[in-house]
Amino acid sequence: MDVEFIAQLLQLKSGGEFPALRQTKTADVLREASRIGLLSIDYYNILKESYHFLRRAINGIRIVSERSESKIPETNEKLAKLACKMGHTSENEKKNREDFLDDYARHTRQVREVYKSFFRHC
Repeated sequence: MDVEFIAQLLQLKSGGEFPALRQTKTADVLREASRIGLLSIDYYNILKESYHFLRRAINGIRIVSERSESKIPETNEKLAKLACKMGHTSENEKKNREDFLDDYARHTRQVREVYKSFFRHC
C-alpha cells in the first residue's frame, strides 16, 4: 500500500534526525511526520483518512472472500457485501457497489498524488 511506503520513506529519509519517526505503526509515523513538519497537514489528513479506509477495505475483502487476499471482489454479490461492510447500506445494492468503488477510487487517487509528490521532492 502506498501509504505504508510513504511512511517508510519518511522513516528512511529522516528517522536518523527525528527519533519520533522510529515507530512500527504507520498512523503514528504519519502523525509524527506532520507534527515535526515533514508532512503538510493536508497530506497528513489525506493519508490518515485513506489509510484507515483502505485498511478497513482490505479487512472487509478478506472477510467477504473468506481468505487472505486484498483484491476487490469481482462478483456483484461479494462486492455488495463489501460495500455494506464499508457503510454503504441503502436498499439499492447497485448504488452501494458504485458508491464504494467511487470511494475506493477517490482514496487511491489521492494517495497516489501524495506518493508522486514525494518522489518529485526526493
